[in-house]
Amino acid sequence: MESNFKEIVRLKKKYSEKISPGDSKGLKAKFLKVLPSKLVFFILKEFLGASEYSLKRESVKFFQLSSIAYSERKMNRANRLLMTAFKLLGTTLPAPYIKIVSSCFLATAHEPTRRSDCSNLMFDATNALDRNILDASGWYMLSRGLFSLGYCRSAWLAREISIDLSISEGSGQQLFNTSTKRAIEAHLERRNFVAVGEILNRFSGDNFSEFLNEVVDYLAMMQNTYLRTDEQNLGQSDAEKLFRNLISRQTALVGAGSPSSNHGVEIDSSETVVRLRYVGKGYLSPDNFLGSRCEISCYNTLKILSLICENGNTLSFIEDLKIIIGRMNESQLLPNLHSIGNTPIVWINSELPIYRSTAVSGIRILFSILRFCPGQLKLFGFDFYTSVAMYDDYGLKFYREGHGWQLGDAFQPGAVSRVQELVPAGTFSFHDPVSNFCFAQNLYKAGLFDIEPYGKSILELTPYQYVERLEEMLGDW
Repeated sequence: MESNFKEIVRLKKKYSEKISPGDSKGLKAKFLKVLPSKLVFFILKEFLGASEYSLKRESVKFFQLSSIAYSERKMNRANRLLMTAFKLLGTTLPAPYIKIVSSCFLATAHEPTRRSDCSNLMFDATNALDRNILDASGWYMLSRGLFSLGYCRSAWLAREISIDLSISEGSGQQLFNTSTKRAIEAHLERRNFVAVGEILNRFSGDNFSEFLNEVVDYLAMMQNTYLRTDEQNLGQSDAEKLFRNLISRQTALVGAGSPSSNHGVEIDSSETVVRLRYVGKGYLSPDNFLGSRCEISCYNTLKILSLICENGNTLSFIEDLKIIIGRMNESQLLPNLHSIGNTPIVWINSELPIYRSTAVSGIRILFSILRFCPGQLKLFGFDFYTSVAMYDDYGLKFYREGHGWQLGDAFQPGAVSRVQELVPAGTFSFHDPVSNFCFAQNLYKAGLFDIEPYGKSILELTPYQYVERLEEMLGDW
């Protein structure tokens, strides 16, 4: 223990500028993931001063690391990391439950066909837990952990309990705080719009935050009363005016999912085509699937700009576009950035009223387009992670050929080839799939956009049917 403590002191000094309570990214990458669970808990809580909530958040990272070790068939490491995740999540979870999760996790590594039986066992065990054993945050972190292990039905159940508790904990608050925010998000997801209105009325005299402004707009969309007036548009930049003009016509929004059918002609016949992370025509699917045009695309703009400024690189595909969509939090770091090359930038808010998670790029762009009151809008290539081929192979080709650095992405060709195995850890633990699904589904139910038949078949599922589809997609991985 003494030698471990000396190593901790050395690493803390080395990474002192990178580490704050609850944020052990630099240290964990070097040290924490190889330690026993009790020692990790001691370091984070006693040595770095992490709060109880921060420990719960850290648990998700260890669930993710455990799933990655599982995909690499390093089962001793996977189980140790799983025990660390449960230790950080809290001491109130009963040992028999943790044993069930661990035994199922290990059993399927040797007999993948047991995943269905294990899924049923874990669902029953999760359902049998006392609802008061964790608070809303604890249940939600358990949900994210179970998603990262691929047990989506059990994760959904834990998440439903989290939503119930969030509504109970936050609906009656007299001061706006995080609990109130979570309650609003939960009510919105369940379409309890009257309850949301009552909460908003309670804080009507306060200066609305950006989050509450988003809630007001989203609620108006749900009730078909949203209208962006001319007075609101007086302060628009030239880029925003161009953006609104482009999407005021028939617009196709094309996601990164694998094509479900031949939609190329319909997409290219649209007056405006919006794509996620467009990297040039050479990396699009064959024209007959998802078309060949692109007028608007979204990137992590700060990374692109850094590459241009620091390395003198030019990104030729940027010049194909009429508009680049960037994230608002980056515009605050770069207040004078209005274009890349000759292509103007529209900055969008990246925080959406979505339950406890962050929206994926496709959902952010969808909501941003809707806030500008588009004309006819139709979605393509949105499979909501239900397809076995998680991403369009032609888009992945860009990374497999080693060009990912051009967008500031750390994807390695070898890792990309394992994208199917890393889906639960790499996606479900970062972006809650149910939060994104329900957010899009509510917009769809409000009649705000159309979507091609496969995507429509997904959005017409119930949330529980959706998580069943996710488990079916993962199969005996």
